[in-house]
Amino acid sequence: MIPIGEGVIWRVLLSLSLSMAVLTTYRASNVKARTMAAVTWFVGVVMVGSLAASVTRDSLIDEWVLIPVGLLLLAGPWVILARVLAHRTVTTQTIVGAICAYVYFGLIFAFAYGLTDAVTSDPFFAQGPIIDPGRFSYFSFVTLTTLGYGDLSPASAFGQNLAVIEALTGSIYLVTLVGRLVGLYGNQGSDGTRESATVDKAGD
Repeated sequence: MIPIGEGVIWRVLLSLSLSMAVLTTYRASNVKARTMAAVTWFVGVVMVGSLAASVTRDSLIDEWVLIPVGLLLLAGPWVILARVLAHRTVTTQTIVGAICAYVYFGLIFAFAYGLTDAVTSDPFFAQGPIIDPGRFSYFSFVTLTTLGYGDLSPASAFGQNLAVIEALTGSIYLVTLVGRLVGLYGNQGSDGTRESATVDKAGD
């Protein structure tokens, strides 16, 4: 939805879908009932602000739209990682959870780039002003995966440093956490598989 998020209806749908994604993230992570209630309240308040901004503002690349949406995204990856690291045995769900957190990071940086563009007088990209919000998500995931196509580049020192942080985050995350999980998953064998099912059932 981000590349077509300039219309009001798409901005509203984006806010709703992100809100539901965060709630689903916490519910799937089996957090305590009190934590789930607090998160639901937080998401509800932020979602109202996001919906109001989406309707009243002219663009997704607007600080009043990006700030509440960014708050929704920030609430997501940490509970996933806490759940992933709590697994005693690596399962398919463990690896999928780690990948979900990775996608969250890409979206968070995309909104950080858009927010930087919205609150500064100069364009974020050296190639000039960007009106398509999808370009920020494209640049973010290209940077996170360290592909570095070079068709877009940040203009300011702050943007360049932010891109460096994202590139380091993406490469270190894949090499250390995801790589380690995949390695453990492949070396477990049948006993590890049976044990993982027991652990997940007990955790649920």
